[in-house]
Amino acid sequence: VMVKLGDVSLSGPQSVTEALSEKVPGDRITAVFYRKGKRETVEITLDGGTLSAEEILAGQGGPRPPPPVRK
Repeated sequence: VMVKLGDVSLSGPQSVTEALSEKVPGDRITAVFYRKGKRETVEITLDGGTLSAEEILAGQGGPRPPPPVRK
């Protein structure tokens, strides 16, 4: 479960929008989340793409989709 993006604590979809509203592709942001009860922090680079429903589910511990084909 993601709990923080940058300086913004996440409480729902609106807070995710707030955390990303000033960001552009290529920006780096710190994400804080809990996985299997353990708090983890990672630095991510925004790519400007959108996530499919499968990718969102994979991020929540569901089955992972195949990686996208890049040309």
